[in-house]
Amino acid sequence: MLARTPDYNGYADSFLNVGDDAQLSYAAAVSSPARGLRLYQIALIAFILACFFVKRMGPMETHHDISPIDWIFIVAAIWSAVSGFRMQRKIGRRTSSRSTPLERWRAGHALRLCAAMSVGLWGMLVHYFGGPEWLANVLLGFGMLLLLVWRPGPTPIQAQPGPTFSR
Repeated sequence: MLARTPDYNGYADSFLNVGDDAQLSYAAAVSSPARGLRLYQIALIAFILACFFVKRMGPMETHHDISPIDWIFIVAAIWSAVSGFRMQRKIGRRTSSRSTPLERWRAGHALRLCAAMSVGLWGMLVHYFGGPEWLANVLLGFGMLLLLVWRPGPTPIQAQPGPTFSR
């Protein structure tokens, strides 16, 4: 039999202490500012998946070559992806007395998520305009990939004072 030492509380007690720490860290993670953005990301991923399944439902006449309208959709999808990254950085760098750094951080990341989703929507337009099936799948997949690799990054310091208005 094992002898108990005075500082040993038992296996169950030490396990519960670890559990309490885990619950505290989970509560901190759930209340973080990135939680809303993560929920938004999950909703947009579900939307792109729904677009993919809707696209697969009915037969659609497609052509195998890329038409001029398809090139317009390709350019628009590339522009959406690039502008999402650029605008998110521009919004984050701006200083304004009308918004806090946390608000600009959230707005920039929400814009980036919307831009990633729009790449997939350009794929849906390629499909509905009768473009090549592979091109529609590539754009939907690229939009999904952008949504999956997105990370919120560090949150700005929340201790900074908000906007002040003088009368």
